[in-house]
Amino acid sequence: MDRVYRQPPQSTEQVMHPERYTSGDEPVEVALPDLAGTLGEDWEVLDTGVLGEFIIKTYLSNYLSFGQATEAALGWGGDTYSLMKNGSTGESIMVSLSAWDTLGDAQEFIGAYIRYIDRKGEGSWGLKVSADAERWWEAQGRSVYLSIRDQRVLLVIGEESDSLDLILQSLKDF
Repeated sequence: MDRVYRQPPQSTEQVMHPERYTSGDEPVEVALPDLAGTLGEDWEVLDTGVLGEFIIKTYLSNYLSFGQATEAALGWGGDTYSLMKNGSTGESIMVSLSAWDTLGDAQEFIGAYIRYIDRKGEGSWGLKVSADAERWWEAQGRSVYLSIRDQRVLLVIGEESDSLDLILQSLKDF
């Protein structure tokens, strides 16, 4: 117990799975570039941080079963997000980049997120991006871009496709 006080858990994953804490499974550092600067001077960062396994599971459980959400979040390795807003137009964009323990874990999260969006309804997965590793969902002024590369998943949610395109150009090598 002394170790926990000297060196507290670094993530919700370590709290939820004490064996990962005791084995030294540390969260992966994930960074995003200055995306608000990419979009222009009217954009500001409202919030940045880490979602973690617990928040991802909780978020997914809004439209998936608890078991599906738990399984999808289980392979979390690390993440970061940035929430930005355009002060002139009110448009907002959320960008999340996550690292997963294995490629299979990343693919499982992608599959769960696709089911999440499908159950949320009122939109469709478009053909804007044709690669199997990329998906683009659009509905009534909302867009969701979802992509996987190796063990990393990029998720971009916004209101305006032009702004999303700028974000995606700056993150093409995530």
